[in-house]
Amino acid sequence: MIYFIRYVVFNILMFFTLFLIAPVTLIRPFNTKNTHLYTKIFTFLCHYLCGIRMHITGREYVESIRPAIVVGNHQHNIDVLTVGSIFNDHTVILGKYELGFIPVFGQIYLLCGNI
Repeated sequence: MIYFIRYVVFNILMFFTLFLIAPVTLIRPFNTKNTHLYTKIFTFLCHYLCGIRMHITGREYVESIRPAIVVGNHQHNIDVLTVGSIFNDHTVILGKYELGFIPVFGQIYLLCGNI
């Protein structure tokens, strides 16, 4: 039961963070720092409201070597938190063309400077 509650809160926080960052994306559209801001806010909220704790190993390799490609296999929604934990300011997400057509999410996805 606790898993289901955390999962529901996790998804609510994902959309809540989208609406929080929407004004920022309108002020500075297509800025790659918008994605960094989204992941930091979302990770912070999930950490404190859902109780999700992560221990990331190898972060220093991603931070020391630039440019880098980080691949998420999307086995679960928690992938957003793991990849988001190692984002730097100029990380860009490469997604399918169709993501831009999802209401609200698609527009914010594109305004965050993602491809």
